[in-house]
Amino acid sequence: MMEQFYLVIPNISFENYNYLEELLANLSSLFVAQNISIIITQHGASSFSYGDGYDLDSFMDYSNYHLVKPTTSNSIEVGGIYLLSNNHKYVVKDGFLKKVDAEEAIALPFNFPNDILLDSLAQKQATNTFAIKLSSETEDDKRGLQILKSAGGIIFDPSQTPQQIATEIKQIIEKKRSPFPQISQQKPFKSKNKISQKYFQENILRDTDNILIATDLNGIITDWNHRAEEVYGYSKQEAIGQPVGIIYYDSETPTKDIIPVLLERGNHQLELACRHKNGNVVHVELRLSVVKDKQGQVIGLLGVSKDITQKKQIELENQELRERLNFILENTPATIYSSQIEENYQYTYVSKGVENLLGYSPQYLLEKKDFLQKNINPHDASRVFAEITDLFEHGYLKREYRLRHREGHYVWVRDELVLIRDDSGNPMEVVGYFTDISERKRQEAEKTKVIADIKDLYNNAPCGYHSLDREGKFIRVNDTELTWLGHWLEVKVKSKVSRNFQRKSFFDFFPILEKEQ
Repeated sequence: MMEQFYLVIPNISFENYNYLEELLANLSSLFVAQNISIIITQHGASSFSYGDGYDLDSFMDYSNYHLVKPTTSNSIEVGGIYLLSNNHKYVVKDGFLKKVDAEEAIALPFNFPNDILLDSLAQKQATNTFAIKLSSETEDDKRGLQILKSAGGIIFDPSQTPQQIATEIKQIIEKKRSPFPQISQQKPFKSKNKISQKYFQENILRDTDNILIATDLNGIITDWNHRAEEVYGYSKQEAIGQPVGIIYYDSETPTKDIIPVLLERGNHQLELACRHKNGNVVHVELRLSVVKDKQGQVIGLLGVSKDITQKKQIELENQELRERLNFILENTPATIYSSQIEENYQYTYVSKGVENLLGYSPQYLLEKKDFLQKNINPHDASRVFAEITDLFEHGYLKREYRLRHREGHYVWVRDELVLIRDDSGNPMEVVGYFTDISERKRQEAEKTKVIADIKDLYNNAPCGYHSLDREGKFIRVNDTELTWLGHWLEVKVKSKVSRNFQRKSFFDFFPILEKEQ
């Protein structure tokens, strides 16, 4: 693919759904959707919700369109449909759809989400951006559209039919992507100065930022511009006359399967791994077109490409990070999860650790909207659900309770969870993890029982026991001694020991007490 085009539909509202569906259908039928990225925003709704079930999520799913809700940063794929909340601020930069944080947003010239999005496109990519305003809401979005228009973007009015708009977009893209100047049939241009025409063509080849390589039908290079020199390392003198295979890892790649299709259709586009003169990998987006003579016979090929090596490197690094994260998530002994903050806190992600913990597959928990409500121990339920208010107050919660295992018994778990909020402070989702604490609970129960047994043995021993503090006051007396001395002693447990002995017994006991002090 030589270039990327963006279709932005700001402030979509419910009454425009039929129009939007017809428009997307027309774009697909005209093969424009495969060359364009579509960014749709919905006015003033962080949950994309309008009424009872009428929202863009439902529309996309019902219409079988690919839907992406961006996170922090998403690489915009060709043909992707991206759904944005109007409560978040996004910019488009270098092929990425990036969420702007609060500090960055303050530094931007506008605070309204659509203005920021359209302004970012206007700065560098306005000529490749189309906008269709489907909502009459607010003057601010009109301002954003005017920014785009003043930078060369193309604004369509929804008074046009979806078919008219789709056809016009297709014509504009085809015109922009044509590697040859389109000559008017009414007044064909004839240069009076062949030297000037030659220099004019050379200037175009020199100043363009695209890689231009021309070959004959045998794949021999006939032209090679300055950008090709920079990207592949071969000078023009070195390249011309060489087979184009010198830049491909597989020398047959451009001719093996593509040439028959190219000759039939006239053009073809693909991504290709190429090779620099020094051996380094160079990734390019390549669009191939046929070159014809005056009689309409194909005499050569023209390749127009763009270096996407850096983009590919970022994609590779992101893929490695995703694989590493997935490995950690799927192999940690804890059960990591995320859940919604409405609809009974239905799980949206559950790691494989739940299989060892509860015997269920992650998919089972994802499909059960009321799993927690139905599987928590009834003795723990009221306490656990009452504690959820602490999560919204403090943003963090720790709790312990019992969950039913697939085989019927209960497992004690420690559940630690965090509340995730959006840039505006609105709750978005809950992220947390379970750990098995059944062994700890068993040991605690055993310890409690041992303490109870010791206490029972102390109180019911066949001999009397008592404990005194350093001042000679009773601090503990077992039940046996209380029975012997009479229950009146209970009242005097804190009194001086000397007050509770006969005179003779006191003088026998006192030296011992005095020695201990």
